[in-house]
Amino acid sequence: MIIDTHTHYCHRLYEGEFYYLGLDAGRLCISRGELPDVLSDMEKQGIPLCIEPSIGLDEIPRQTALEERFKGRFLTAFGVHPKRAMQTDIERFSELRRYVLGGNAVAVGETGLDYSVEAAEDDIAKQKLWFAMQTELSHEAHLPLILHIRDAYGDAIEMLRKRRGILLGGAAHCFRGDFDAARALIDLGFALGIGGKILDAGEEGRMLRDTVRRVPLSSIILETDVPYIKPDIGHLGRSQSQRNKTRNTSLILPTVLDTIANIRAESRETVEKEVFLNTLRTFGLDAGKFGILTY
Repeated sequence: MIIDTHTHYCHRLYEGEFYYLGLDAGRLCISRGELPDVLSDMEKQGIPLCIEPSIGLDEIPRQTALEERFKGRFLTAFGVHPKRAMQTDIERFSELRRYVLGGNAVAVGETGLDYSVEAAEDDIAKQKLWFAMQTELSHEAHLPLILHIRDAYGDAIEMLRKRRGILLGGAAHCFRGDFDAARALIDLGFALGIGGKILDAGEEGRMLRDTVRRVPLSSIILETDVPYIKPDIGHLGRSQSQRNKTRNTSLILPTVLDTIANIRAESRETVEKEVFLNTLRTFGLDAGKFGILTY
């Protein structure tokens, strides 16, 4: 049983019919269909549930419509992504607060710091302000955080350490830092969200595989960040154009799970069970409430 802890299926890329990464006899393949077909394939592969965080306030209506359309398949988290934070007036924080406190959110996020694009000091300050306020909101709402940290682990960890007393844990989404960053986040109560990046052959993929080998299994959860972080699918053939058009899906997660098991020299069954239980614990989920069978 697998829960995808970070998706964006409300993205317009999942409207209508499209090519998508599927699974056939345990191998990645390219399929074609609509979002209900993807979700049906996911259920057959033991992936019954996704957590859908927001990246900004304007996307929340699409997010909640998705949850309503596919009842029982999506849980929501509300937040303002650091890049969106630079473009969002702080006066709109009250709007986010209403969503978090008035709905059925399972977390606050995604929120954090992103220095991957050069930004002015004022923009960085605005990221930090939104991050601090969302951290406080998670404490007020008694909800975990979903962290987005990119090229900013030092500053983000420093901010979290200053607020250690109000932290309720959560997920370090799309973790791509080194072992020291992983250890610091685990110490602060965060699980590491591991997805398609672990399949990459490059240096970032190698560093992530080394980290996954060294951290406690109890600190690992699975995610895809669809439609982003699509693994290299050159080996699947087809034309370059068709591969470019192929959407990422949660159906890559069995391959991610196998990779983690191989890296750690542990059985797939052990890793799958532990990661599933880690997810329930990280987000405070009652499996029975969502119709999920427990181990």
